[in-house]
Amino acid sequence: MKLRYRIAAFIIRTVWKLFFGFRIEGVENIPPKGRLIVAANHRSNYDPPLIGAAAGIRRELFYFAKLGLFTPSKWFAWLIRSFNAYPVDTRKFDLPALRKTGHLLERELGLLYFPEGTRNRTPLDFLPAKPGLGYIAKKYKAPILPTLIIGTNIPLWRLALRRGKVKVIFGRLINAELLDQFPDNKQGYIAVSQLVMDRIKEMYIRETQHQ
Repeated sequence: MKLRYRIAAFIIRTVWKLFFGFRIEGVENIPPKGRLIVAANHRSNYDPPLIGAAAGIRRELFYFAKLGLFTPSKWFAWLIRSFNAYPVDTRKFDLPALRKTGHLLERELGLLYFPEGTRNRTPLDFLPAKPGLGYIAKKYKAPILPTLIIGTNIPLWRLALRRGKVKVIFGRLINAELLDQFPDNKQGYIAVSQLVMDRIKEMYIRETQHQ
């Protein structure tokens, strides 16, 4: 793990725990090495740094970021690149970004991926799964770690007053061998992605029942 990543992850965890009551569960489910896809739901721009910081207790993650985030400010582009973001053009099939993703997994590194394909700005708890996760996981035989993040869509002032909670929960690993039962076509890729989203929904139901 790069030193700057380790330091940044520690700072993010500390600040969010102190001011917003940030909590993390299931870190022991994160494999410390080997190719890995951490697959999470997505409600806020806070999700990537918080999940990355939570996983940073055990390992470093790389993640997509929208191409538009790299253009307004060279300083900001440098900053997010320094912490393992790489650009993807969401308006089209971005082959260079896909190749970058494959290269990372072939190097036995960890990837953060959002199966819903975009931020959920709807009243629904989750969006339907897209096929991208299933395609990448099957092509590169990468285990998937279903991950739930909650509370990042709550205004920060409410979190500061503890009128809500922000939490990352890492679930049980889905081994790459399990994915072999799904066909190598669009329906199979969607089924893999939906399996992951179903695991995330199960964690969400358990978590909300305990509130």
